[in-house]
Amino acid sequence: MAALLLQRSIGVLPYLIWATVVMLVIRARETSGGVAALFSRMAHARPLQWVGNMAYSVYLSHMIVLIMALRAVEVLGIHAPWPQLAFLVCATLIGTLLVSRLSYVYIELPFHQYGRNIGRSAQAATA
Repeated sequence: MAALLLQRSIGVLPYLIWATVVMLVIRARETSGGVAALFSRMAHARPLQWVGNMAYSVYLSHMIVLIMALRAVEVLGIHAPWPQLAFLVCATLIGTLLVSRLSYVYIELPFHQYGRNIGRSAQAATA
């Protein structure tokens, strides 16, 4: 982390954030107080668990939703930077959560169940 800080470049900021989060996760597993405990409580919060369960769907859909939101900015004629930012953040967040949830419930979960059923039937056949 010291090497990242010594770079004095905005380009290393994502790596610095990533390293900090990793350190907090490791520390949260080993200690029970302070910032690590706060981080652990945040990670166990229901909204984050809800999003975490459908993380793969979020990963797959967020860029599609962002591209559609960017197109909507053009169509709506929003030219000022701050309204663009507000619209993009809100539309991308809400759209990603909606598309991801639908994808998770109607595509991902049925295939998980299908895979479990294949495993059960294979075990029953060998028994």
